[in-house]
Amino acid sequence: MADLENLEALKRKRSTLKGQLTRFQTYLGKVDSSNPDFVQIEARLVKSEALLEEFNSTQFDIEVLDKETTQADHDNERDNFEQNYYSIISKAKAILALFNLSGLTKESYIKMRAMLDNVSKHLRALEVLGEPVAQWDTLLIYLVTSKLDPSTRRDWEEKNENDLTPKDRFSESKRLGLCVNCLRKNHSTKDCKAGTCRKCNKRHHTLLHILSENSSDSNSGSENQEIQANHSSSNDNSYTLLSTAIVQVFDKCGKLHDCRVLLDSGSMSSFITKRFCEKIQVSIKNANFTISGINQARITTSKMTDIKIQSKHNSFQTSVRCLVLPKITERLPCFSFSRESLDIPKNIALADDKFDSPSQVDILLGADVFWDLLMVGQIKLGKK
Repeated sequence: MADLENLEALKRKRSTLKGQLTRFQTYLGKVDSSNPDFVQIEARLVKSEALLEEFNSTQFDIEVLDKETTQADHDNERDNFEQNYYSIISKAKAILALFNLSGLTKESYIKMRAMLDNVSKHLRALEVLGEPVAQWDTLLIYLVTSKLDPSTRRDWEEKNENDLTPKDRFSESKRLGLCVNCLRKNHSTKDCKAGTCRKCNKRHHTLLHILSENSSDSNSGSENQEIQANHSSSNDNSYTLLSTAIVQVFDKCGKLHDCRVLLDSGSMSSFITKRFCEKIQVSIKNANFTISGINQARITTSKMTDIKIQSKHNSFQTSVRCLVLPKITERLPCFSFSRESLDIPKNIALADDKFDSPSQVDILLGADVFWDLLMVGQIKLGKK
């Protein structure tokens, strides 16, 4: 009886050791690649490195007491744990080595060549371990150039006309289907568990943060950021329908209000009209943003707010931070037309069932939430 109780206790301990290794693996998947916490990674690594010896000792004791399990099954337990262990530990060491490269203080071809060789070595190791390094071009350019000496970095920037700006990195991350908050795949931005931008605390990666040309550290804590927003209209005989939807917005008391929104994947942020803010009585915060658009036209806004919206057709809900403007755009569409000219299937629920009638737009949802709103499947209506 005592042996059976000891065996069960040992198996529980073995499960605990496996769980500790899995938690370290999960932590590595959430590391902020723009500003890794090296002290915490190293501390977790040291603790995790001790797991193999403890596991082997526990597994040995289990094998002594457990006569019903075959030796082949015991060997599989060891092999599976060791395979996961060496993969996770190697990945942690490669990440530390890659992001903890020493920077160059002065021009030196030999030291630069050595640094690039080290980068290549660590990338090959991470690729073997299953990391999608082939998709890291944007981040690697930033990482390597940030380690260059001032003179070499200046020469590189002058000669490279395609130097990546935060906007370029944002576009590249969306093209690759990455979460814009942690720059990893397999989840949406709204579901991301990683931390927010270290510069403005918004839900995007620090590498995607765009500073205003007028930014200063003396802004009394208010955010000063330049946002890219694009919207165009045409006065020729053709007209392109812009993407609109009717959503429900919560007011401060939890009551729902219908609101027409414009969906704009070319905008780096979301916007709301002052009129609608007053209608739903949400709290307004001070901010300092410069908004740039076509031909580098710029306006500023000093207010922002947080709202919660939900779909009229399903259970989708999300919170959105919006910059406050007096007006977002003209009434959309610019004129009424007959929807009969469009071959719209009768079995679908339209996001905006009044898309053919001009109406006020009080919210613009930008790329920070745009990609989370799209449902699978497209129906092409053709050009009419």
